Amino acid sequence: MTSSYFNRFNARPQQIKKPPHESLRLIVVIPCFNEPECDSAVQSLYENDFPEELFEIIVVVNHSETASREIVDQNLTSIRTLKTRFSNKSNCHIIEAFDLPKKHAGVGWARKIGMDEACRRFIDIETNGTIICYDADSQCSTNYLKAIDAHFSNPMINGASIHFEHPLEGPLRSSNYEAINRYELFLRYYNCGLKSAHLPFAFHTVGSSMAVRSSAYMKQGGMNRRKAGEDFYFLQKIIQLGNFIEISDCHVIPSARSSNRVPFGTGKAIGKFLDQEDDLSLTYDLTVFNSLGSLHSNAQELYQGDYSTIDSALLEFIINKGLDKSFNALKANTQDFKSFNNRLYQIFDAFVSLKYVHWYRDHVSENKPLLDQSIKYLNSVGITPPDRNYRVALDAYRKLECEAPYRDSLAIKKSSPFK
Repeated sequence: MTSSYFNRFNARPQQIKKPPHESLRLIVVIPCFNEPECDSAVQSLYENDFPEELFEIIVVVNHSETASREIVDQNLTSIRTLKTRFSNKSNCHIIEAFDLPKKHAGVGWARKIGMDEACRRFIDIETNGTIICYDADSQCSTNYLKAIDAHFSNPMINGASIHFEHPLEGPLRSSNYEAINRYELFLRYYNCGLKSAHLPFAFHTVGSSMAVRSSAYMKQGGMNRRKAGEDFYFLQKIIQLGNFIEISDCHVIPSARSSNRVPFGTGKAIGKFLDQEDDLSLTYDLTVFNSLGSLHSNAQELYQGDYSTIDSALLEFIINKGLDKSFNALKANTQDFKSFNNRLYQIFDAFVSLKYVHWYRDHVSENKPLLDQSIKYLNSVGITPPDRNYRVALDAYRKLECEAPYRDSLAIKKSSPFK
């Protein structure tokens, strides 16, 4: 499998010549593009109480063949800074991925270069190690490496989404923090809505806050080369293997800054807020998740060919998109309900679910105020925030997503729900 992966999936030749330590267990991969404070992100990792022989850091400093002189100069400055500041660290490696073809140059390819190299290093010592994705403008808790290592000590674990909390105050303009508060609340509301619908892929897909077993990474074809959304598409492949978990006993602190380097995502959303193009005050109607949930609660009837119990809006979407034909074909090719149910969400996957949520917004119920809907969901699970504002609501969601009882529904399974 290892040799076929590197031959099939556009892997570069080996980049790091220094042999890895035989005790190596974790490799943190950091894409760095025009990042003046990348060394701060690396320093945050070294502030962890974790033996340096057990982890490595790979920083992939990258730019495209069309990068401006300013960006190239900043990347060269970043390399000099990293080499100077961490000259005494034998486990910090820099890969210079310069002049990448513009068609694919971007964060996806940068992550792939680093993650592929991490796989090579684990192969060299015959270890099925853990690859951690992190960002060059992030910070982390001081138990970050230790906590991730502890979770992946279970050899069944294939991947993980790691708890994150954006800063809500600091040196940026107050409007940055107001924006990130609303945006993170939107992300958590949406994720909790998917969980309430009992969807098996209801995990955050944040590029700076995810980890994967090296064998799972190669088995599923590695990281893609998307310029944006690479984290979402990558994690959907890993989640399908099963034994994907949430790690909530450590956290990542992503940046609250704006960015125009990708067409969507956190940085873009913050930029739109600052430019007064979007006040981030709206979200999906909570009722869409009740509608989605009818797929799970009526799967047995669906298997029997009875669509009458499916929510009417969801049924209209299913028929319009021809999914009923896919469901019928699935039934014809499965021996029993258990097999049918396990494969149902290969058809109705995370991408289709998002399409349905947008269809519901456009055809059934338009977007509603984020604060109202997010508090309405909290009330539905027995939580009454002490005050009605974005900050209090976000605090409640952060706490909710860290509570073990709420995560128990996502406990490790012996086999994947997708098989």
